[in-house]
Amino acid sequence: MPDSAPDPEAETITIHELLIRGVEAGIDLQCDNGSFPQRETSYYDDPQLPVRTTSQWLRMLIEAYKITERKKYLKAAEGAASYLISDVVRPHGYTFHCRNSSNKDKCNGVYGQAMPIWALTTAAEYLGRSQLHDIAADVAVSHPYDNYLSLWHRVEITGEVLTIDRTLNHQLAFAGAVSTVGTAQCQDQVQDFLDSLENQLGSRSDGVIRHFVRTPLIHRGSTTNRNMLTTLRNRVLYEAYRYAPSVRNKEVSYQATNLFWLSYLKKQYPNHGLWDTELVSRIVEVVQSEHFAREVKQTDMAFTASPTGFYIGAALDMFDEEHSIVTKWISEQVNRTFELTSESLVVDAPDDIKMASNICYLTEFSDLDVEIEIKR
Repeated sequence: MPDSAPDPEAETITIHELLIRGVEAGIDLQCDNGSFPQRETSYYDDPQLPVRTTSQWLRMLIEAYKITERKKYLKAAEGAASYLISDVVRPHGYTFHCRNSSNKDKCNGVYGQAMPIWALTTAAEYLGRSQLHDIAADVAVSHPYDNYLSLWHRVEITGEVLTIDRTLNHQLAFAGAVSTVGTAQCQDQVQDFLDSLENQLGSRSDGVIRHFVRTPLIHRGSTTNRNMLTTLRNRVLYEAYRYAPSVRNKEVSYQATNLFWLSYLKKQYPNHGLWDTELVSRIVEVVQSEHFAREVKQTDMAFTASPTGFYIGAALDMFDEEHSIVTKWISEQVNRTFELTSESLVVDAPDDIKMASNICYLTEFSDLDVEIEIKR
């Protein structure tokens, strides 16, 4: 866990206040088309459209409106939602256009689709625009669900169905987003996904979650030869990567986001049997160890390229872990990448506008009035 000791003279801020401060810092940055700017390239150097950042700001704006009822937040949310459903973002009327790369899909796997779906279903209720939910549902159900693997396929922005997305955090995020779509098909798929997840989610002996889904060697369902080959190849790589230090490093980096989306699914389906398994206990316990806290800080992504502390804090809160540990992770994130006295709000982050929008993950926190310690 983060190793900072309580400071009786330190200033504090509530999550509620941090969220409003974040929205105030970002609202004037909104572009005329409703989007919020971000770096031209992603952490992986892919040219990107501002879909994820705008989706996160949309959730921030809706939460800020829920708290304050200020109309300016609702107006900004209207613009962000309109951008996400525009022809610029859905040029062919299928999936959301998230990135431009000559050797990668433009949809950014199912993860790229999860963020706008998650934002639009939330916005639909508060903006009174059922069209937003309908579009989110259309995009969600356009992704074929492999009933044998219990995983979703990627769908390109042209509507072309691609192979399954074998990255675990992508599947977890997409399941979380799809869980907000109120159709029987979507709910049935997420339930099946959770029913199968104990077999799909692999972890190391210490509880660090494996980066790829654990597919079987042989796909015995009704599918194409291409999908059978993808399933086999993924399982071979899954086993081989166990021994690669660089993969271990990536898995430590992504432990936080994996736990966040698992905790979100727990929020959506609190009575599912998965939450009482030894597997879940192990992957939650590891992030509370001093060894993990030291290891994650040595990765390139932690805290600066990813809101590690927000993810873990929100997740541990949902899994009913000790309150002091929860707030230490959130405080660690705030003190590493936020400067609350500066106009830009964020420091020491490669994409400051996106980092500010990452406060949206704390909207899932059960108590927005909890106080976070701020170092001077």
